[in-house]
Amino acid sequence: MMEVRNVICVLLLGANSLVLAEDLTKAMTYLSQFGYLPSSVRSPSFGEILSPETITDAVKEFQSFAGLDVTGKLDNKTKHAMSSPRCGVKDKGFRTKTRSKRYAHQGTKWSNKDLTYKISKYPSRFSRSQTDSELKKAFSVWSDVTPLTFTQRSSGPVTIEIRFESGEHGDGGVFDGPGGTLAHATYPSNQGSYVHFDDSEDWTVDSYSGRNLFQVAVHECGHSLGLAHSEKESSVMTQYHRYQPYFELDEDDIAGIQALYERRRREETPYNPPQIPQSPGDGNCKEETVEKVINNVRFTMKTRNCFWSYFS
Repeated sequence: MMEVRNVICVLLLGANSLVLAEDLTKAMTYLSQFGYLPSSVRSPSFGEILSPETITDAVKEFQSFAGLDVTGKLDNKTKHAMSSPRCGVKDKGFRTKTRSKRYAHQGTKWSNKDLTYKISKYPSRFSRSQTDSELKKAFSVWSDVTPLTFTQRSSGPVTIEIRFESGEHGDGGVFDGPGGTLAHATYPSNQGSYVHFDDSEDWTVDSYSGRNLFQVAVHECGHSLGLAHSEKESSVMTQYHRYQPYFELDEDDIAGIQALYERRRREETPYNPPQIPQSPGDGNCKEETVEKVINNVRFTMKTRNCFWSYFS
């Protein structure tokens, strides 16, 4: 990340809390990168000294969004959250009010429900077949609860393009090596959407170690469909990556995506009316054995009863 220039060496954030310049510089860069401070903070030409109140308010907004105690102080829990592996998409727009804790929409969605994607650049340390499989599973998580369909293509224009990149890769975002920012994505637009993964990460399958490609992909695909970050910690669309051994969408995620695309209509079993026989036949006949005693003589008789079937 770019160094924040021309900041004062020590600032007072909260009662009797001294923050060293190095911690402050990292915090301001982070808060600027994810929408809590203006993006100009990260510019080499930035010469403004932000007021302590502005920085404190930004820290408070971040703490609220991250589910931390809202103190305005750059304490250890706050610094730990800022260093945790996460998505590179901004949490919010600068100077917007903190939302209630629920799903959020970015503001756009796809009008077509039959979407396509292709993996233009595969990871260098993960097999192509596994990459295809994990991305297919990730898209199916969203198609299971919406009318959306996703078809992988190997060439040509697609709705969503997927690439594994490192460092600066031409879209204005910068991957920072293992940890930190894992991936980022763009929202639906007329130019299509993309999802970029940091190729330097140790991508894994069904493991606590490394970074679970499937679960990170589900999150990023959510962005490519129009979902923003959720403040609900159990949501797949929370900004942080936490491996779930028994993965499933949170009710918050389902409500969010269905608010955009409606729910998937389950295929109904076609109604087959019962067949009404045209006339009595063998299938409608039943043989019965009847015994009677007449004048002390026992008789055994077999009868064949046929009947009509009626259906309302």
